[in-house]
Amino acid sequence: MDLIKEIAEGNTQIKNNSCNGECSKCGECCTHFLPVCQEEIDKIQEYVILNNIKPQTQMMIMQNTLTCPYYNGNKCLIYEVRPLTCREFYCYKPASIEMAQKFKGKDIIPVNMWGIANEIEFQRKKYYGGKKNVNSKSK
Repeated sequence: MDLIKEIAEGNTQIKNNSCNGECSKCGECCTHFLPVCQEEIDKIQEYVILNNIKPQTQMMIMQNTLTCPYYNGNKCLIYEVRPLTCREFYCYKPASIEMAQKFKGKDIIPVNMWGIANEIEFQRKKYYGGKKNVNSKSK
């Protein structure tokens, strides 16, 4: 919450990677370390398992551990259930106290999304039992 407040108060500079005020889909904000609440983790787990989504490995080894496991280099694979942080933050959108207020009252903790993804992957494999899902959204 402190980082969100610092951003909202203008004490932290965010690099604008947008293209004409639109998301460039550069993935720079799709980091592996995100502030989320347990409810968001639960929604992500359910969505990933039901849609047979696998964590994405990037081409560069460093990028593999520094980007979100659900960013495939072009888009968010969990877009429909992405955390509040991901829904509210845009590098081209000035942060505000109003945005920070949306986080108030939520029990948000910073987590390593790769740790979460590894736990979910274990459950996903149990759910599918090694079978291929014809409706899989991952490649």
